[in-house]
Amino acid sequence: MERGKSYVYSERAHFMCPNMHFGMLVTIRGEYDGDKLRFCLGALSKAHPFLESVIARDESGRLYFRKTDGLTVPLIECGGEWQKDYDEISLGGWDITRECMLKAVTYPFEGEFRLLLVAHHMLCDGRGLLQLAEELAYCYVKGEQPKYVEERLISSISDLPRGSDLPFLSRAVINYANNRWRKENHRVSYDEYLKFEKKYLQENVTRRSLTTIDGSELEEIIKICREENVSVNDYLIARMMRETGSGKMIIACDIRDKISCYVPGAMGNYSTAFSVVCKTRDGDTVALAKRMSAEVAKIRKRPQREMLVLSCY
Repeated sequence: MERGKSYVYSERAHFMCPNMHFGMLVTIRGEYDGDKLRFCLGALSKAHPFLESVIARDESGRLYFRKTDGLTVPLIECGGEWQKDYDEISLGGWDITRECMLKAVTYPFEGEFRLLLVAHHMLCDGRGLLQLAEELAYCYVKGEQPKYVEERLISSISDLPRGSDLPFLSRAVINYANNRWRKENHRVSYDEYLKFEKKYLQENVTRRSLTTIDGSELEEIIKICREENVSVNDYLIARMMRETGSGKMIIACDIRDKISCYVPGAMGNYSTAFSVVCKTRDGDTVALAKRMSAEVAKIRKRPQREMLVLSCY
């Protein structure tokens, strides 16, 4: 934060890159009322200023979140099929210098309604979107107003745990890449990027396979994980590795409890990511989940490994 501005640092990875958004489908137990939902979305925006902000550049060209009067969360009422709606939002691209970084689509049913929330990664990470969904549901059903929280983003290596500095080899690789980039002396404007993004999304349609886990299957998975002392996340990742035949997974990791700048309830990006490799995929899903769990534990004990992506910025 500087002179009232929240500057962008590690979030730069999400600024000019296609498909930098994700969604969450939630069910709210209550009769659908469009005006009431808009009121709750407005209350959410007042509590989290990034929902009323776009990305702008200051005089020196640095990116920051600029609060914009009149910016509201766009709400599409009574959408069609949620996967098609999500794909249409994806193909439309996302101009975050003008648009709100959260979009919503409703699907009313008797006594309840579903809400598709689609967020740009410049707004928040997955845990942040889950928090938004919970606050919105409590506001709608119970009338609980979201509380204002000051945003303090990761802005320095000092915000990360001790020992997060890049190792020598990583610094050398990054310096080499930066020097080559400077010599190219080629910059792309955001308007040029938006044209590229739409063309890219039209020509490179993302294929998604939907796997549904019903209540009884989920209960069985939870039971197995408790008996075998592995997390449900480890189990699902192991299952995904077996189904796809991949020996490598990229895992996002919530680091709110490890960084000094985080204010409880804030809405920014407070996660890192790292790759996990399991060379041996013999045995069943539980055995693979245990190996995955052990590998993740090793990485999380070493800040240089766990914070590598963030340290690069």
